[in-house]
Parts: sequence; C-alpha cells; structure tokens
Amino acid sequence: ACSNEFLDFVPLDQATVGTWYRNASEIRQATASMYGRPWFSYNDVFGWCSGDLLSGDMHHNWDEEGQFFYLSFNENNTHIRNGWQGLYDVISYANLIIDDMPTIASGYGVSPEDINAGLGEARFFRGVAYYLLVEHWEAVPILEKPAEKIAAGDIQLPRNTASSIYEFIKRDFEFAAQHLPSSDVAGRVTSWAAKGMLAKLHVTLGQRAVGGATFGSLNDFTIAANYAADVINNSGRGLFANYEDMFKIENETNPEILF
Repeated sequence: ACSNEFLDFVPLDQATVGTWYRNASEIRQATASMYGRPWFSYNDVFGWCSGDLLSGDMHHNWDEEGQFFYLSFNENNTHIRNGWQGLYDVISYANLIIDDMPTIASGYGVSPEDINAGLGEARFFRGVAYYLLVEHWEAVPILEKPAEKIAAGDIQLPRNTASSIYEFIKRDFEFAAQHLPSSDVAGRVTSWAAKGMLAKLHVTLGQRAVGGATFGSLNDFTIAANYAADVINNSGRGLFANYEDMFKIENETNPEILF
C-alpha cells in the first residue's frame, strides 16, 4: 500500500480533464462554467462600488462601501481585494480551458470548428476580465499557462504595461469574433458580443490617445464606429421602444443584450 501505484487511480465518480472534451457538448459544458460563479467576487460588491458609488449614481456612507462614495478607499479595502481576485478567477477558468481543451479534444477527433468555438468563448471572457482589470488598475500582470509557471516556481509576475494589456485584449476579442457563432441559445456569447466589445475597446483606445497616452490613436474611433455599425445593422439586435421594458423580469433575455 506504500507503493506509488497504489495511489494512481482514475476516479469513478467524476470526470477528469483527460477524459473530458470528447465532443462539442462537453466543451460547451466546460465553457458554461464561465458564465456564473467565477464572476461572484467581482459582481457581489466591487462591481457596484466601483461603478455606481464612484460615479455618484448611488449614495452609501457605511463602512468599506462608503469609502468608495467618499473617495477615501485604500489597498486595505476588502471589496477592492475581492474585485481583483474575482477577475483573476474568471481568467483562471478561461486559461484552464485554453491550455487543456484543444489538445485533448483534438485527440478525441473533435472538429477544429468546435474547438475554436470553445476557445472563442474562453478568450472572450478572458478579454472582458482583462479589460476591467486594466480600466480599474492600469498596469496588471498578464497570466498565461499558469500550470507551467507554478511547476517552475515562477509565481512572482511583473505588471504589464497598459498598452500591452490592451493589445492582449484585442487579440482575444478578435479571435472570439472570428470563431464564435453568429447566433446561439439565449445567454451564450456570439461573434456579435465580441464585435461589440471590440467597439468598446477601440473607443477606449481612442479616448486614451485624446488624453495624451502614448498608445491608441484617433483612428481607433473609426475602427470602433465600423464595429458598432456592423453590430447595429447586421446582428438582428435592437433597442426597446420603451426603455422601462428592459428591466422587467420577463425580458431577462431580450434583444438589447449582446453580453
């Protein structure tokens, strides 16, 4: 019982990464994990603290939440720490799929189209997480192939420049726009969601250039307009005639939603 062989066994009660990704359905089950729980630490408090409180849309004067309203927060604020951790949780989920899925799925004969569609979802979510990270914290570490880094003891990662992070995000969104389907079941991201985020990204880059950054240019506004026009004219999405309808429970999945 002390031999290594005694401890090597395949679990019978659950799937392992080596026995998963055998078809498109299993890939989609894995990518479905990125739509929910990984976002909790970001959405639970930090999302509205950094959005509604900092912008003055909400009044809240109690404890650590109130620090955002009064612009008196620091690095010891629990919600800032949770927001940071939450976005890297999303990136962790995405990286696991990006790193493991293609090789395993191709070994089972899954088509390149299905593999790339799964990668498109994972890279879309990774791009969104990094977009939020760089907008909130500017220079942050880009983490790729975490298993290799941990095995090598390479866990002290430098922060990447904002310009390199935006380029990383752009490549993820462009891949997603190319390989995601143009339509899917309600809630799943599509190529239109990726193009919408590309429009948002290029508006951000253009505004950065206006503000004097050494990256981005006024041409980014033109690129953003082209992506936005493509979504507006060709996605089949549209705006509610009555703005209030967007917030009704029965319209949880509605024609305004890209992501």
